Amino acid sequence: MSRTYIAFVECVLNPNGHWSKIVQGIDFEEDMPTESQIYDGWRPSGKDAELDLVDIGGLRRYFKFNNHDAEIRIVGNVVIFDKDDAEELAIDDSAKFPNKKRIDQ
Repeated sequence: MSRTYIAFVECVLNPNGHWSKIVQGIDFEEDMPTESQIYDGWRPSGKDAELDLVDIGGLRRYFKFNNHDAEIRIVGNVVIFDKDDAEELAIDDSAKFPNKKRIDQ
């Protein structure tokens, strides 16, 4: 199994009813966990569950999960999943995020 790690600025699990929160926990490596060790875990509970995100490079990416044994972990602003569980549907570089001019420009 190879793991995929993607840092994001926006992440949405779609559709809302097709994901089940399975775990909220802490990876205990030290006595006092850091913020990066606290995570949320999600599992697709319906067919064609999708993960939509905007990575830190500004690309909008879409993934589909059909494997009900798949697990997605969100740690801080990083999503982690098994590469074999996901199918990347599309990469949209036409509408980079954020699509607004800065106020000072």
